[in-house]
This record gives sequence, C-alpha cells and structure tokens, in this order.
Amino acid sequence: MNQSERTIRTVLDANELTPMDVVGVLCITLVAGLTSGLWGVAAGVLVLAVAAATTGPLAFVVAQLTAVSFFGDTSLVALGGAQLAAFPLLASAACAWPPDRSRLVRLAAG
Repeated sequence: MNQSERTIRTVLDANELTPMDVVGVLCITLVAGLTSGLWGVAAGVLVLAVAAATTGPLAFVVAQLTAVSFFGDTSLVALGGAQLAAFPLLASAACAWPPDRSRLVRLAAG
C-alpha cells in the first residue's frame, strides 16, 4: 500500500477503532461466545484489545487464530462463519477511504 494513500485510519488521524473494527470484533465475539462460552468471550476481548492497540491486519490475524483454535476440529460451517465474522477487521485494515468496492471484492475473494 502506498504511504500517501488515504486509509480509514489516516483519515481519522488516530489509531482508534473504526466502525468496521467494531463490527468485526462484535461478530467474532458473538460467534466464539455462542459456541465456546466464556473462552469465546475472552477471545473476543483479546481481539478487541489488539484492534484498539495496533494498526494494520494484526487484529484480523488474532481473530483468525481464534477461529482456527476454537473451530478447527468442528464443522467447516462453524469455521467458515468465524472466518466471515472476522472479515470486517481485514477490510478495515486494508480498505482505502472512501471504500473502494472493487478492492473489497478482491479482498473477499482472496
């Protein structure tokens, strides 16, 4: 990504949670909490802490590790749901501002 490219975080001029971050954290916490109980909620709090403290895709990586650790030995439907729940975190880290629809489609396909 170009340093001069305007991302959501550079437009906000801060490392604060974006609306996409909030949606991603809520979705992954909901999915993990409903299926894994308190450990899932704890994982959602961890993802929230990482999303609030860092820039870039690190929160998405933590959410993916959470999904694989909780749902790796269960059905592909649960794992796929957790992967989709974490997508807003990746979109928030990689999306330019204003959001570019073709970039989001390529990101989702990847």
